[in-house]
Amino acid sequence: MKFSLLVVCCLAVASLSEARTYPIGDLANLRSPSDDFRIPLTEGLLEELKKLLDFLSKAIMDAVHELKQSVDKLINEVTQKTEELLQLANGSIDEYLQEAKQNLTALGSQVADCVVPATAELEKVAVHSYENTKKCYDDLVTRVRIMTDNVEEHVKYGIEKVEEIEHIGKECVAENPGLVDKVKCILDHVGESTTIVQEIIKDVGQLTSETSREIVSLSNDTRGCLLDVVRMSRNEVDKVMSDVMQCLKETHPASTELNE
Repeated sequence: MKFSLLVVCCLAVASLSEARTYPIGDLANLRSPSDDFRIPLTEGLLEELKKLLDFLSKAIMDAVHELKQSVDKLINEVTQKTEELLQLANGSIDEYLQEAKQNLTALGSQVADCVVPATAELEKVAVHSYENTKKCYDDLVTRVRIMTDNVEEHVKYGIEKVEEIEHIGKECVAENPGLVDKVKCILDHVGESTTIVQEIIKDVGQLTSETSREIVSLSNDTRGCLLDVVRMSRNEVDKVMSDVMQCLKETHPASTELNE
């Protein structure tokens, strides 16, 4: 891009220099031989400048498109992995709960005064545990939405800058009747447009890196959250079963001895 800009600027200097030194003939209706060179050169330069603006616009669009594509891919991957972890967590919770319920059933109806309340407690543990695993997932979704919104803002900003650069070319051509003035107008904005493109590309690179790190952190946080829920669920189930055994010892000592 720098080489193209250098070539364009050299052509601009040559064209504008030719325009300044062009000798006016004694007769207004006579054309200098240099006209045959200067006009095509200036027209060619104008077209090259238009192409340069198009190149700058495309550079921005490519950058923001790559940003969105990369982030979307990362988010899809972490979302899919989290959904799998959610299923595993819920499956682990359910398996432990079912085992506890089977143990309660094995105690028999003769100790219903200890078993029935425990069964109800296990149901509460199940509901509470599934709510917590869902919360882990919902927290991920919320953070993902924040990241997505941030990326969309950058994409929107990039598109706005593309529209500004495209407007420069159209405005310079529409508002300046002479070829030289059209060229001068675009050249006056090339430096600024190039700076904008460089800043956007740099910003996109930084945002991509930051988002990648945030997604890794998000994945680790969600995994830790689900593991904590599974651990707490098992602790609650163990407490319920411990209370059942204590109830049996106090109210059905014979049954306790039998189970031991």
